[in-house]
Amino acid sequence: MQKYFWLIILISVALGLIWPAPAIPLKPYLSYLLMLMMFFTCLKIEIRGISHINKNILKYIFVLMMVFIVPTLIVFLFKNAVSKDIFIGLLVTAAVPSGISVIYVSDLLKGEPIKALTITTLAHLVSPVVTPALVWFFARQSIDVNFWDMMIVIIKLIVIPLVVAGIFRVFKWHNFFAEKSTVVNMFLTIALIWGIIAPVQKLIFENLGQIVLPLIISVSILSAGIVLSVISGSTKQERITWIITNIMRNYTLASVIVLEMFGPVALLGSVIYMLVGHVILIPLQFIFSDRTHRVQHVQK
Repeated sequence: MQKYFWLIILISVALGLIWPAPAIPLKPYLSYLLMLMMFFTCLKIEIRGISHINKNILKYIFVLMMVFIVPTLIVFLFKNAVSKDIFIGLLVTAAVPSGISVIYVSDLLKGEPIKALTITTLAHLVSPVVTPALVWFFARQSIDVNFWDMMIVIIKLIVIPLVVAGIFRVFKWHNFFAEKSTVVNMFLTIALIWGIIAPVQKLIFENLGQIVLPLIISVSILSAGIVLSVISGSTKQERITWIITNIMRNYTLASVIVLEMFGPVALLGSVIYMLVGHVILIPLQFIFSDRTHRVQHVQK
């Protein structure tokens, strides 16, 4: 089922754009749905799995800079070219960590899941400070950004599920829930993406002329991430892993933060970034899969 995650995402996006009404009531509960998803995902994360970090600490620091610094810098360069609302939506999305799903996507596309685990774990651990700091630094002159409020939101959405999942692991309660996490997270993903897009569906269609530049900005960010990943990766597997960690951000986290703190108009920028990120991943999945199949065929 994991290899069809792109189809699940496309279905969720289509539901949000074509049939938004059933998902509108989900809006007040999106943060709780995300916390539940984070909990089920964190059940499979072992902090011990990142113990190898000491061997490549400088490389991981560089990748974290690719994840956090480069995207926010690119968004900042376009600050005066888009509205304040779209700017803050793009900026928050550029400043959130890589998504937890990079772990199984990296495994699916024959990358290095342990390195994907390391990056997304480190990124989520530092995000309660780094994300609000970046948003405050780049947006403070034009938008009122409350650093502490954003930090509290991120702690609620990330740290609490991580701690609760850790408690479940300590008491050996996690196996029962972890076995069902893939199916549960599939339905949570559909509900979250559907619920995120539904409130801005009308805005998207009413502002089609204004989404061209945000699309270009999003493509520029993701393209820069791909280029830097190819340059910095020492093997094909590592390049695939870095590409995935740069493309697959925690879009749901970004959307919930934007919706809670800046409103549905700002969410438009976040949704555009999310759509581009998911769409660009589809051809990459087939490219990597085809190459892997060809290599396996030659080896046989």
